[in-house]
Amino acid sequence: MRPDWVARANDPIDNLISLFIDGRQVNANLFAKQLTSRFVDTALDMGLLTDCAGGVLQANACLFPCYGSYIVTDHPAKNSTINQVMWLWGESFVLGGLVKRSPRRRAVDLGTGSGIHAILAADHCSSVIGADINPRAVEFATFNAMLNGKSNAQFILSDLFNSIEGTCDLLLANPPYAPDSAAQPGDNFWSGGLQGTDLLRKIVESLPAKLDPDGTAHLIALYPNPPATKTRDHFDMWLGGKIGDWDVLDHTWPVPHYEDLFSLQPYQGDKSAWRFGVVSLRRSASGNGWWKEGAGRGLFFGTDGRCNLVADHDSH
Repeated sequence: MRPDWVARANDPIDNLISLFIDGRQVNANLFAKQLTSRFVDTALDMGLLTDCAGGVLQANACLFPCYGSYIVTDHPAKNSTINQVMWLWGESFVLGGLVKRSPRRRAVDLGTGSGIHAILAADHCSSVIGADINPRAVEFATFNAMLNGKSNAQFILSDLFNSIEGTCDLLLANPPYAPDSAAQPGDNFWSGGLQGTDLLRKIVESLPAKLDPDGTAHLIALYPNPPATKTRDHFDMWLGGKIGDWDVLDHTWPVPHYEDLFSLQPYQGDKSAWRFGVVSLRRSASGNGWWKEGAGRGLFFGTDGRCNLVADHDSH
């Protein structure tokens, strides 16, 4: 939502947007008059709304438009009583816009969450599997696929590739990346281990076995990057010293003074040198791989809100 957008209280559509897209509270009596008391009572019974103190309504779910799809997630307000399904953040739109939408045999979306990237992939892939360790995420993603009419997208309970047989020619992942020593896998949507890279490392390590020879992987990445360390050093280590077998587009940028918003036991090391963004890998056809640094923060989106970039290995 644009930060300068102001809802008109007398407009029922604006109030729906305020509730389910912008995450704001609305006046309960006014909303009931605009959309009928039956609508409000049904939404309360379904758990979509909460009647809060002060005569206002609060949505328990959010609806996000994203590249032609509509995605339902949990409300961003922290709720420790459930294992929340992550709402769409800027990285969701970066990854969604960066992927080259060419026909593919099979896509796999690891840590699918709401299912957004699997659902976008369903438009150009014959079959799609979205995997998550959180049962609520699988249910949300399945609902979102039905909402968007994507019958070729299947969602399963799986710890990364553990329950997925075979290979894919498109791999997508926005894994939990917040450094957190307190949480176990699947406890929440943000914990990525002590340095935040545990899941990213496992995904990269699986690429030689799980990605087809002509396949491409697009991975959201956040990692500590001390002085004199290069992004490719991390990936080279995770690929067993064989980064030269891959063509890599590095669309990451520096994140000075990283601040964690969620972790119960936040990272205590040096937070002054981190990188964040998307790393796209394709097996090198020649065996002489390359590493290209692309655009960083602030260059992804145009004034119309759409992504300016596509990670196209063939253009390099």
